[in-house]
Amino acid sequence: MLVAWHQKFRAGDHHRAEEIALALCHDPFADVLRFLETTGSLPYAAAALGDDLAEALAAWLNSVGPVVPALSPRTCAVSQ
Repeated sequence: MLVAWHQKFRAGDHHRAEEIALALCHDPFADVLRFLETTGSLPYAAAALGDDLAEALAAWLNSVGPVVPALSPRTCAVSQ
């Protein structure tokens, strides 16, 4: 889903990117997303996750920012 979000975001389809971002911030995906955000900040992220996912994750962290458990889904929004 994160790679799909990145594809939509890069293509300028911010409405669909926002829908995917909101889905990622809800259970059961939120815990996985938090894990990926932690892994994505490590120097070996591309080796661990693969280039496409690491690139999508870097874009996520730059535009949405890390998702913390206490945030509401509303704060999980795509910066345009």
